[in-house]
Amino acid sequence: MARDRVFTSKKRRVLRKRIPIAENFSSIILFCALSLMVIWFATQKTNYDPGERDLSYEQLLKKSNELQLYTPPLKPWVEPGTSHENSTQNLGIFPRVILDEEWRIASRLKQFHSGNLYEKINGEAEKFIRQGFQSLNYLVLRSGRDQSEIAIELYDQGDLGGSLGIFDGHLSDEKVIEQKGSVIYFTTSAGAIGRKGRFFFRIAGDQASENIRAKSIQLLESFSQLPQAAEEIPQAYQILSEKLEIPLTRISFQKQNVFQYDFVENFWFARLQGSDRARIFLHHASSGEEAGVLFEEILAEQSYDYHVVTDDGILVVMFHDFLKNYFAIQQQGPYIFGVENTEDLREIAPLMERLSRELEDD
Repeated sequence: MARDRVFTSKKRRVLRKRIPIAENFSSIILFCALSLMVIWFATQKTNYDPGERDLSYEQLLKKSNELQLYTPPLKPWVEPGTSHENSTQNLGIFPRVILDEEWRIASRLKQFHSGNLYEKINGEAEKFIRQGFQSLNYLVLRSGRDQSEIAIELYDQGDLGGSLGIFDGHLSDEKVIEQKGSVIYFTTSAGAIGRKGRFFFRIAGDQASENIRAKSIQLLESFSQLPQAAEEIPQAYQILSEKLEIPLTRISFQKQNVFQYDFVENFWFARLQGSDRARIFLHHASSGEEAGVLFEEILAEQSYDYHVVTDDGILVVMFHDFLKNYFAIQQQGPYIFGVENTEDLREIAPLMERLSRELEDD
């Protein structure tokens, strides 16, 4: 077996054969300087005279007008019961009554628009934008009693339909809807979620405590001061909630992609009593002509999945062979209304007749 040579027989090559005198001399000087520094540091130890660095006792006893060490800045006057921070920081659209002697501003107001909403709620941004999102005002309050914090998200969704559409996505059967003035909400273990007019809000504390729950209720009351115009209540919503007396918990709104068609927008829905999927729907177009065109377009698209059961020239009822449910639709003036996802053909006619009567009186 061959053995590999580890060492070479070649001699080491010397690059230079002499060291200059100047280099030797500079090395000696550096060595001596470092040695002197070490000796000086070692001999100093605690050799410290306070008189060389501190002010003398006599100087400290002089009058303040002779020796002014620090001049405090002037503070602006603030109303008793409030803090300077609370009185000067920008609250945006938030009512100033959200602040009190205990709850102070913990961070500056942050505002977001559709271009940067993902920075705050990345996973939910698209959902809010589809429902007409305009702006988000975000603020954090801190309690002076226990240092607990409450984060407030206040969304301007453009109109009542936009806020209702977002609010509907947070509802479930176990949620108990309550109302304080014009504010509709339900409470959580550490806050509340609700809406008022075009505004949708989320209040979230950092812990489940009585102090946070009490402050959340006070915030709900203060949101009644948010601006609201009379024209914010759509006619279709009034018909469902007032004329048909459908509870708020069953009314929802979809701004875009209704029936999964990109050309269908701004439809109101109301779940039928005792059913999880069956809903009546209502759309208020700008004119009868526009409603007629949309009505024909919806029928044409639905005919790919449904077949017509009855068509009397006014009411069209269709059936889905796979899902085994019915879809009924009718146009009346500027309104398009109907029933979807119902499995009982017998309940369609009474519902459509009642809707038609209410729209005639409108």
